[in-house]
Amino acid sequence: VKAAPAVPEPGTYALMGLGMAGLGLATRRRRAQQAAAGQ
Repeated sequence: VKAAPAVPEPGTYALMGLGMAGLGLATRRRRAQQAAAGQ
């Protein structure tokens, strides 16, 4: 049985970064739509 490596692979960082970027874009769009609806 192999133990999990202590340092994540670069692909893990890439997936995490893409997920965070996606969440940021979704939040930004939602705020822009709310601001446009309020005008």
